[in-house]
Amino acid sequence: MRNVEKEFGTVTRVAAAAEVPGAVADYLAAQNLPSELVMAPHPELQAIPWQERPMLSIRQGRAEATDAVAVQHAFAGIAETGTLMFPSAPERPTTLNVLADTAIAVLRASRLVGAYEDAWDLLRTELGGMPRNVMLVTGPSRSADIEQTLELGAHGPRRLHVVLIDDAA
Repeated sequence: MRNVEKEFGTVTRVAAAAEVPGAVADYLAAQNLPSELVMAPHPELQAIPWQERPMLSIRQGRAEATDAVAVQHAFAGIAETGTLMFPSAPERPTTLNVLADTAIAVLRASRLVGAYEDAWDLLRTELGGMPRNVMLVTGPSRSADIEQTLELGAHGPRRLHVVLIDDAA
């Protein structure tokens, strides 16, 4: 996940899914961000014990333009570039990847693959075909269109944080 950091993202590793709420709360506090967030209604995210962090205010569903923080379930991580793969589905609303100022992705280490081809193979095998949309996210949104000055958050989130669940044996 070093490549995520090369692309201006951040990563926190946790030993188990039960540690995700603490990692998210710690990240939000360290960045002085609000504790209100919108979360994908993905079964793996719903199974996490969020209630152990009652200061987090969580709404499930699609992101709205006013949401500051979104938590998304990453389908796969591509090691060669630090890219995250998000196939669209009702349990993975694509608005979570583009509307909030801060995007937090939860990814299992067992879902890390080496190359793009491996991620596409995994997607076709598990989903039995192609979804309507697949977003590939490599770091926060950025542009250097104006005077070659790098601007984070130009067309989407200005921060990308990955919570990596260390489940790979």
